[in-house]
Amino acid sequence: MSGRLKAELNPALDDAPVLQSLLHYWRAHKPEGGIPNRRDIDPTQLKEHLGSLFIVEPLEGGADFRYRLIGADLTAMHGREFTGSTVRQLLWGFSAADADAVINAYQIVVRKHIVLRANGAVLWAAKDYLKFDSVHLPIAAPDGNGTWLLGKMILLNGPDGPLIPREG
Repeated sequence: MSGRLKAELNPALDDAPVLQSLLHYWRAHKPEGGIPNRRDIDPTQLKEHLGSLFIVEPLEGGADFRYRLIGADLTAMHGREFTGSTVRQLLWGFSAADADAVINAYQIVVRKHIVLRANGAVLWAAKDYLKFDSVHLPIAAPDGNGTWLLGKMILLNGPDGPLIPREG
């Protein structure tokens, strides 16, 4: 994955309306000069996104990240439930550089409070024929101490051609 993951900081997402709608929701809940709190994220307002959402929290100052929430579509794509797993556990069997690339991207979001778009091949699920697009948004931890990450990942294609991202 290292070197095969494309990233863009503060993306407009004009070419990805499914991701852009989550970015608009995040901006609408963002206080001036800050980031939304996890408590302010209302799942009932995100029904169209729930299957492809994930929330991660940093561990040990960002040395790794734990997946606190994983949408059902992401679970299906990976072929297993990984809520509660860390990035390093999810990417076990890949090179340390692969895990480091994901962790570094997450660190940028939570440390700099910056929006990040990432896309590439779904290598970590041994499905390199699948392409994904994603957005990563900083959110304050529920207790206000620290920053977590809210993300959405969509598949752009399937083994038989383009996929239309599921809405709702």
